[in-house]
Amino acid sequence: MQKSAIILENSYLAANIYKTILGSADCRVDLAFHFEDIDVLMRERRYDTIIIGSGLFSDEKWAVSLKHNPGLEEICKIFIGFGDIGPSNFNRLRRPFKPNQLIRLAGFQVSDGTFSSYDDEVNGGAGSKGNRRIFERKSRRLNVCLDDEKNEPIISLVAADVSYGGMFLEAPLSFSIGSLAFLSIDTGAKKIPVSVQVVRSTPKGIGVRFIGLPKEAADFIASF
Repeated sequence: MQKSAIILENSYLAANIYKTILGSADCRVDLAFHFEDIDVLMRERRYDTIIIGSGLFSDEKWAVSLKHNPGLEEICKIFIGFGDIGPSNFNRLRRPFKPNQLIRLAGFQVSDGTFSSYDDEVNGGAGSKGNRRIFERKSRRLNVCLDDEKNEPIISLVAADVSYGGMFLEAPLSFSIGSLAFLSIDTGAKKIPVSVQVVRSTPKGIGVRFIGLPKEAADFIASF
């Protein structure tokens, strides 16, 4: 039977990233924008998981939802925020996190190997897989974060085939061609925000091109 989840998150970008990740585990996802939406959704179907972002969580409103929907006590509850503090009886996930962490915390199953190559941080580089770009591709891989509208990190990823023109983000995320996204490149000393546009989408990740690459990001790419 297909699993289902409710996501309550005040960042539209973050909510859709969570939805995409859970969708890779064949989970049906419904988005809620207010606590009152939970009551409506719970009347329509049984859910296996509820995910609430720190920006919308309220002890008082959660207590009301529990009163109206006792079944919430029995399902997997995940609180996503930036610190270790969270509501009791919730599994906590700190941003930024890796896509596989959300899948595992929710207790969902994916086919063997779907996330196996996304568990590690950069591990010394990977060879280039050919070069069809105008700019030379660098063999080194980078740690990057996919950010929300406030340039706060959502999930951590690894980028390969980096050039002055763009990079390939290794994660089973689904984006429409032409979609815009916000990233931050981890230099080790600081994180540099960059804007990108999706130009390619595959089961293993997405190819993006830089939009107005900042000089400090270009200088960092030039250094390796």
